[in-house]
Amino acid sequence: MFPRGRALRCAYRCLPLRCVLALRAAAKEPQSKMAWCMLVSLQTLAAAKRAGVDQAQFAPKRRALCKAAKLWSLLPAAASLRHVTMVVPRAACLAAVICAAVYAFDTLPGQELTTEEAMRLVGDRKAWRAIFSDNYPELVADGFEWPEGPTWLEEEKALIFSDTITGKLHIWKDGAVTLLREHAGGCAVDVEGGCDSEQLEPGSNGMARVGDKIVVCQHGARRLAFLDLATMDEELIVDKHGRARLNGPNDVAATPDALYFTDPYYALLEKRRPADASYADDKSELGFAGVYRYDLGTRDLEMLDSSLARPNGIGIVNGSRLRPATPRGGRVDSVRGWSRTAAMPCRDASSRAGSHLVVSDCCQGHAAGCPAGEARWLVWPFRGDGYLRRGAQVKIVHRDFVKKGCSDGLAFHEASQTLVASCPGGLCLVDLDEGEVVAKMHLGRSVSNVAFGGGYAWITADKSLWRVALRGERRDRRRREL
Repeated sequence: MFPRGRALRCAYRCLPLRCVLALRAAAKEPQSKMAWCMLVSLQTLAAAKRAGVDQAQFAPKRRALCKAAKLWSLLPAAASLRHVTMVVPRAACLAAVICAAVYAFDTLPGQELTTEEAMRLVGDRKAWRAIFSDNYPELVADGFEWPEGPTWLEEEKALIFSDTITGKLHIWKDGAVTLLREHAGGCAVDVEGGCDSEQLEPGSNGMARVGDKIVVCQHGARRLAFLDLATMDEELIVDKHGRARLNGPNDVAATPDALYFTDPYYALLEKRRPADASYADDKSELGFAGVYRYDLGTRDLEMLDSSLARPNGIGIVNGSRLRPATPRGGRVDSVRGWSRTAAMPCRDASSRAGSHLVVSDCCQGHAAGCPAGEARWLVWPFRGDGYLRRGAQVKIVHRDFVKKGCSDGLAFHEASQTLVASCPGGLCLVDLDEGEVVAKMHLGRSVSNVAFGGGYAWITADKSLWRVALRGERRDRRRREL
């Protein structure tokens, strides 16, 4: 808590003058909890402004707080009227105050400063409930190190997922998690170039289903490989670009004729230096982190992009209404705290651009140009031949007060045109029609990836596996078996 005089000084710096005057009138009642909450909330706004956070993202919160203050200041006058006809207007005024204040407090940036806080949903609850039938994820299992790459197997009604640090591949089936494979990152086999014993993450990472086989990103062997789940046999897909070894494929998305995957530097991190830093960049034989397309027919590997600092999660988006940009004259606009590069969302259904490729850029502060707490997603439209339209990408940037974690794995909910994606400290819903995050579930821990299957969204996070039921496919909790 802090003195009310200081709170009002914060208000002068953060809110328009007319709102400050209304709030000052509302704060005259010393026992008013609502007015006190409004004053306390202003400290967060002032702190954010001093920290240099883009103020555009605070506009809806300022408006809601201003409305609550003005309505609150009208209550004493309404309460002094004793005529029976004023009962309904007075009640309506009080209800409006409560609704406006709750919105302002519940979505005010800065209240979620660390990842250790309790699980909570902020933002547009309707957007969350349009996808999920449960308000909060439920814990399925824990005791892992860094689980990743959840992949649903429909025929088996099972989920497989990696642990990048221990090197184990796990499977969830019939309510229980069991070990499927040791050394899933490829270091138990003879690998050309050898495996690094000091490697921090020698396990497998992202996976995708292709026919009867699983495509596995293997950090240990720094390659992409097929895995036959029946025999556990491995088959090399690709481990080099030209003559240089890949850094270590991280995540993969599959189409009938091609594989799309990211190749950042995380497989080059060392046990004694676990933090993401530039030393990993220096160990790369390629000299860059890339996004690739591997043709399953011709077996050709082509680098699609090398501009991202830490390309990480990847996914195929079907039907997104993002208008392709012109290659020239691109600009960066700031809209409600978001940056959109060279393209603007389009609400006209007739201008559908077809399928898109989405890649996340995992910023954790390794460089000034990739600060911690900044989630980034790039969306490229496909050409008719399966390659990307260069210069037509859309860049979505979210700046968060939570500094731990980053934009990592993602899944696409086609009915709502929404990315369900990991972001600092939780799970973000990114509306691709609007080009912005509309809701966030704070999990109190870093989230690595998400996948749909079996009526649930499966979420891998720090040391744990979670799930949340999808809308229309809710299960009776009393019949669930974990």
